[in-house]
Amino acid sequence: MLALQLYIEGQHVDLFKDEPITITQTIQDVRDIGKIFTDFTRSFSVPASKENNKIFKHFYDPAVEGFDAAVKKEAELHLNYSLYKKGKVVLNSSSVVNRNPVSYNITFYGSTVNIIDYFGEDKLDILDSLDDLNFEYNSTNVINYLQNGQDILMGSDYVDNAFLIPLITHTDRIYYNSGSENSGDPNLFPSSTIKQGVNYQQLKPAIRLYTIIKAIEDKYTTANGYPSNITFSRDFFSKTNPEFYDLYMWLHKKKGTLFEDNVGHVEFYGTAGDTSEHGLGVTNWQTKYFNIYDYGSKVNMFLDLKVTSGISNYNVVLYKNGEEHRRFDNLQSGTEHLIDFSDTDSAETIDPGGYSIKVESENVGSFVFSIGVKKTRPNKVLGLFTRTFVVTFEGFVQLATNKTIYANDHLPDIKIYDFLVGLFKMFNLTAFINNEGTIVVKTLDSFYSSSQNTWNISDFVDESTINVEALNKYSSMRFKYLGTGSFLAENHKELANKEWGEIVYVGGKQAQTKDRAGEEYRIEVPFEHFKFERLIDSNNSTSTDIQVGYSIDKELNAYLGKPLLFYPFKQTNATEISILKSSSLSQNITNYYIPSNSRQLIDLQNINFAAEFNEFTGRPFLNTLFKNHYENYIKDVFNPNRRMFTLESYLPLRILSKLELNDKMIIHNNLFKINKITTNYETLVSKLELINELTDFDVIENKDDLARTVDKPFVSVDNDSVTADTGLII
Repeated sequence: MLALQLYIEGQHVDLFKDEPITITQTIQDVRDIGKIFTDFTRSFSVPASKENNKIFKHFYDPAVEGFDAAVKKEAELHLNYSLYKKGKVVLNSSSVVNRNPVSYNITFYGSTVNIIDYFGEDKLDILDSLDDLNFEYNSTNVINYLQNGQDILMGSDYVDNAFLIPLITHTDRIYYNSGSENSGDPNLFPSSTIKQGVNYQQLKPAIRLYTIIKAIEDKYTTANGYPSNITFSRDFFSKTNPEFYDLYMWLHKKKGTLFEDNVGHVEFYGTAGDTSEHGLGVTNWQTKYFNIYDYGSKVNMFLDLKVTSGISNYNVVLYKNGEEHRRFDNLQSGTEHLIDFSDTDSAETIDPGGYSIKVESENVGSFVFSIGVKKTRPNKVLGLFTRTFVVTFEGFVQLATNKTIYANDHLPDIKIYDFLVGLFKMFNLTAFINNEGTIVVKTLDSFYSSSQNTWNISDFVDESTINVEALNKYSSMRFKYLGTGSFLAENHKELANKEWGEIVYVGGKQAQTKDRAGEEYRIEVPFEHFKFERLIDSNNSTSTDIQVGYSIDKELNAYLGKPLLFYPFKQTNATEISILKSSSLSQNITNYYIPSNSRQLIDLQNINFAAEFNEFTGRPFLNTLFKNHYENYIKDVFNPNRRMFTLESYLPLRILSKLELNDKMIIHNNLFKINKITTNYETLVSKLELINELTDFDVIENKDDLARTVDKPFVSVDNDSVTADTGLII
C-alpha cells in the first residue's frame, strides 16, 4: 500500500484520506522548450485538524497572531515514510463552514521552481565576494592584464586568470596601418618617431563566468541569513568543462570610460555590539554590505545614516539589492545627517534586503559613515510600549588618485536570475535539485544520456484509450541573442539580412515557413553578441594577428548594450602593437588577449547559434551552440515520425519510487522517452506523456522490473527476460 506524507518545517501535516493529491513532473516539456527551471507545483486541501491548526496557527481566525501566508515554508513529501521530494509550501486559503474551520488549501512547489526565491530582484553587483577581483586602474596594470590575467583564491578554490583585459574598446575604433604615423591616433602600429596606439583608458577588464557562479554560491548561504545554501553541481559549471570555464563577461556597465566619476566603496569596521540577540548577525557588518532580514509584519526597522568629510561637492548613494535606492547629491564638508531615525520627520523604515553605500566625487578625500539600525516591536509585557534595539557601526572610504577597479562595481546591469536563465538557454541546460540540496546542472543531452534504465510497463498500461498527436507544434524555431546593436553586428544584419549568430530552424535547415502550421518559437538569450574584427594592415592589405571589438553603434557613438560574453584568446609572439600610456609615453607588446566567439581559432566550439564565418579565419565554424546542444533534441521534435502518446498507467511502487525523468519506458516492443508524468497518489494512476524513440535499442535490465517468482509476469531465465505465462519477449 502506497502512502504519501507531507512535512512542513519538520512537522507532520494531517492529510484528508479521500483528497486526491497529484504531482506533475517534467524536465523539459516539448511544448515549451525555452522554459527554464521546470518542476512540479500542485495545490490541494488538508483538514483543519488539531495538528494542522498548530502548524498554520489558526489562520482562519484574524485574532490569532502568527502565520504569514505570503512566505513559503520548507517542506518535504515522503512516500511510505521515505523522502520523495523536497520543496516549499505556501498557504493559499482556509475554509470555514458554519463558523467551524474545515480545511486549508496549500500549494507544494518543487525545489527547482523555488530557485527564483533565493535571488528575487538581486543583480550581479550584490555579489560581494567579487570584490576580491580588484586592481589599481593605471597604464602599467592595464598593459600587464592585457598580456597576463590575474589569478585569485575564492575561498579554497584557486581560479586562474580570474580577470584579464581584452582588446575591446569602449568608444574608439582602432586600426592598423604600418604606413601611417599620427600622434595620438588609435593606430596600433608601433611608430619609432611619434606616440600612437590604443589609449589604455579605452580598455576595460573582463572576468571569468566561473567566478560569478562561485560568488553566487558564496553569497546565498545560511550564514548570510538565507534559508539554505545555493550549491551548483560541477557537471557543467566546472573547471574541466572549457566550453563554460573559458567564457568571460566584459565589465561594461556604462558607456565610455570606467571613471567618469570617482566611485568608492564603504568599508565597514569596528564593532556592532551584541547583534546576535536581535538576529542581525555580526558578520554582516564586517563587509562592504549589510543585510536587513524580514522579521515579519510586527517588527519595524529604521535606518540612521550620517557622513563626515573634509571635502565638498560629493554624492552619497544608498543601494538596495544592487539597485540605487536613495541618492544624496551635492553634499558639503563637515557632518551631514542624511537619514535620522531620532527625528520623526526624517525617520525612514528600511525594508529587508542587502544594502551598500558608495561615494561619488572627483576630489581626493576620506569619508566616515555612521550607520544605525533600530529594530522596534510590541512589548507583550508592557502592553502599549515598544521595545527598541539599536545597532550602530561605522564605515570608511578613501578616494585616492589611483582608481581601484572592483569587479562588482562594473558588472553589467542584469539580475542574477536572468543571468542564469541566459546561460541555460545558451547551452540548453536543465536543472533539478537532488535530495542533498545540490542544484544539478547538465546539458539536456547529457541528462538524457546519463541514465540507461529502462522500465517495462506493458502489464501496467490501460490500453483502452491512448491519445496520439503530432509532436511538433511549431512552424519554425529561432535562436538569437537579444543584444546585436553594436556597429559590426548591425552591419552584418544589413548585409546578410539576418542577425549576427542567429539561426531559424525548419526541419533541419533555414527555410521559408509559409507552408508550415503553427507559430515560430523563440529562444532569446539576454546577452550582447559582438561581431569582432581581424585587423588588416591597410598599408599593404596583409592580415595581422590582431582581432578587436568595438562597443560603438552604427553612428560610431559609444554603445552600452546587453552584458557581453566572449572567449579571450591569448596571442603570443604576435603582431606587435602599441599601447598609449599617455600623450608622451607608449609601450609595445607582442602578447595580448584578443576577443573571440570561438574558444580556439579552430572549429572547436563557438557561441554563435548559426555557422557563421569565423572573424579571424574567414571560414565557417560549424560547432555552434545549436549543433552542439540543441540539434539532437530539436531534430526529434521536428521529425514527422515522432509522436506524443498520452495514456494512463498503474505504476507499482517499486517503479514509481525509483523512476527518473531520464529513464526510458518499454510498452511491448516500443521504446519511449518521458515528457511528463502526472501521478495521483490516492489511486496510484499516472498519466504519462511519452515520446516514441525511432532507433533500435538494447534493454539494460532493471532488477526491480523483474519478478522474483515464476508465477509473476516477469522472470529471469538464462539472462533473458521473458514472461513465464505469456511468452512475450521483453
